[in-house]
Amino acid sequence: MSIKALKAVVHFNENQRIAPRFILTYLVIWFVWHNQLFTSFFTTNGDLLTRSNAALASVADNHYLIVLAITCFFYVARLGYYFLKNKTHALLEEDDIAELKVGSDQRFAKNEDIDRLLSMITDLKTQLATTKEREQKANADKNLVIKKFLALREELDEVKAENALLTKSNKALKARNCDMETGILEPS
Repeated sequence: MSIKALKAVVHFNENQRIAPRFILTYLVIWFVWHNQLFTSFFTTNGDLLTRSNAALASVADNHYLIVLAITCFFYVARLGYYFLKNKTHALLEEDDIAELKVGSDQRFAKNEDIDRLLSMITDLKTQLATTKEREQKANADKNLVIKKFLALREELDEVKAENALLTKSNKALKARNCDMETGILEPS
């Protein structure tokens, strides 16, 4: 269990942004811890050598181990913070994934989705009604055109029949007319 956690921490630490270097952090903490070094340097009167000696004398004990412990604590706190932050984001992402697996259609975050669906359904109903009206009108127009076409075709057939009769009677009249010119009369 501890090896698994240690591997997770090491893997996490490798994937993080570059942190300030340990020695640089140690020096900054050392200077902050021993701030009397700076204050005595600037408050002492005299030349540079006198000020430096006064500043070094003001640091009675050099707390190397305390500064090292504070630096280590800083890095552990930073690592812990980012590790917990990463785990929290991972847990939140797992919740989102689980929510997607359950199905987003099973729950509605807002009533706006339902309102939008209802408005879309009413719009589709009105579009369907207008489409049905247009279809009925088109069918009526089609039936009217078919009736007109059939009436014209019937008229055309009558005209053709009359034309055939007229052609036949015209031929008969021409034949009679031809016989009259020759003088042969046939009994009717």
